[in-house]
Amino acid sequence: MMVFQKMQEEQRKFLSYTQEELDRKSTMKNEGIGLLIFGVTLVILGVVHQILPFELFFDSDSEVVKIVISVIMGILGIVCCVFGIRCFGKLGISIAEGVCNINNNFYTKEDIYDYYREVREGENLQIFLSGKMMIKEEDQGNVGLFTRNWMKIPRQGSVIARYTDIVAAWHDKDGSKDGFVGLYILRSDGELYVMDSHPDFSEKVMQGIKERNPMTILARHFTYEGRTYDARVDIAQVIELYRQNMERQLNAGRKGI
Repeated sequence: MMVFQKMQEEQRKFLSYTQEELDRKSTMKNEGIGLLIFGVTLVILGVVHQILPFELFFDSDSEVVKIVISVIMGILGIVCCVFGIRCFGKLGISIAEGVCNINNNFYTKEDIYDYYREVREGENLQIFLSGKMMIKEEDQGNVGLFTRNWMKIPRQGSVIARYTDIVAAWHDKDGSKDGFVGLYILRSDGELYVMDSHPDFSEKVMQGIKERNPMTILARHFTYEGRTYDARVDIAQVIELYRQNMERQLNAGRKGI
């Protein structure tokens, strides 16, 4: 089942953030708790290992080996506890920084603000998802979205792409015998995003991209000026070709002004 529909307000709530929310940094409480639990567990295991009349981890009758192992576990456990306690007072990264990281820092924080502002304030946004009739909050990482200038790529978490950065998109099977079949989207930084997809769903997504960026190449294999390209293999060359054609179009537009 494919869902392609206008964004509803309840969907907007869990797909958008204000700039304040994007910049807010949470404490590393969960990381601290995890380290504390791990550290305490190591200390307990070290004590139990020393008390038991037999060797837990190695088949050795040496009391020295047993003591060394217990001491090492105890020291590691204490270190983990110390770092865990320190985490409670430290701040993690913000949502905006996290989205930048997920996108390999191809986009700046200002770009992230711009994307979420369009989600938050834009009208007639199109949301799409494959496989379900209803879109729920837990589908946030799987859902795709078309805003005025941006696309949230489906099934890729918080990966986004400006339309002018979408070099190519196609539906294809990979080279293996029982190959994966799905939608491929190539971004101008060289990142190739792949997602399981029905051909009809891929076609609708590709047409949505084409409507917003007619320069996007909608084929894996194509011929241009007598040369054949494979967008899955010749990534650098295809990106350069796209950039050259985009530059020609921009120059032609300037001359027409």
